[in-house]
Amino acid sequence: MAKTRVSKDRRKEINNYIKNNYKEMTKEKKEKLFEVTGTLSNKIRTPVKKESFLKQEDLFVKTQAAKRLPGSKNWMNYLVRYTTFIPYKSVEDPKPFNSTYLKGDNRGFGFFARSFRTRSDIYTYFSPSKKFKYDKKIGQSERCKDKDCKNVIEKKTASDSGIEVFKDKVSNKEIKWRVKHDVGIPFGDEYPNINYFYEATLTNKPSLVVKGAHDKAPNHEFYIALQNSDAPVQTIHKYKVSSKSDFLFLIPGAPQEFFNVSL
Repeated sequence: MAKTRVSKDRRKEINNYIKNNYKEMTKEKKEKLFEVTGTLSNKIRTPVKKESFLKQEDLFVKTQAAKRLPGSKNWMNYLVRYTTFIPYKSVEDPKPFNSTYLKGDNRGFGFFARSFRTRSDIYTYFSPSKKFKYDKKIGQSERCKDKDCKNVIEKKTASDSGIEVFKDKVSNKEIKWRVKHDVGIPFGDEYPNINYFYEATLTNKPSLVVKGAHDKAPNHEFYIALQNSDAPVQTIHKYKVSSKSDFLFLIPGAPQEFFNVSL
């Protein structure tokens, strides 16, 4: 894995934030925030098999034949889903010295999971008429006195205004869009935000190219699926925190994880 260090300006920015908010942070944890990993070269993921999910037209025909519209030349419509979630039952409150906990989603990766911090769904339609729709969802946040979150102090849900979707091009052959995500923990301005950004190009060949970056916390999962189909869901990108201390990567200025995926 490639490793490098953040710039002097970025290091100064992180140090100032730590000085004002995390005075008791260990040297080991601090050094982790100055290290950039896996960003020297883009990660290109290609299917192991020659026929990827996006090429499985025969399977799609079998499951969708009854729904095909007369005169339609291309009837492959997709759902592109990006979800952030906390894999643990709870994590220490990111607000310094609060001595409380935030309830987690307590789960592994899963396209159909119902518990999450945030979710953005993009619906693309090449035919019978070119369309582009999206949906934004925010999971409720809970702050607790104990690790098991049996004693809940407060519950709040962040605004979905921090998830912005930009439609760049919609045609019968190609759809392009961008998603910018900057959503905070809804218990005060002192809390850090969860950030990610990606841009995508989907064609009716079909093919998909996605480039983006995200905070190194919490877990991130990114999928594409055929709408109303039994065809398997294809993973675009996954990122898993290695420990609960990784949530320090939500500190403003901390290095991000970059991805570049072609399917």
